[in-house]
Amino acid sequence: EEIRKYQLHAPFHPFKLVLSTGTEIPVEHPEFLWMPRGGRLVMVSRSEDYYEVIDLIHVVSLKVSEHVSD
Repeated sequence: EEIRKYQLHAPFHPFKLVLSTGTEIPVEHPEFLWMPRGGRLVMVSRSEDYYEVIDLIHVVSLKVSEHVSD
C-alpha cells in the first residue's frame, strides 16, 4: 500500500526500494513499477531489456528523494 502511494503521488518523486540485503532498487518513473493487486511480487524496470522481480517480504523500507505528503 505504501509503495503504491509513492508510485501514484502527483507530482511523482523518484524513490528506492530498500531490500533486506541492503540492495537499493531505484524507481525512476511510475510506469517502471508494476504491482499486481493482492500479489506479493513487484516488478521494477531498470532498462529496456532488464527488470527486477522482488518478493515484497524483502522490502524493508523506502527512500524518497523529496518529502511526499498525503
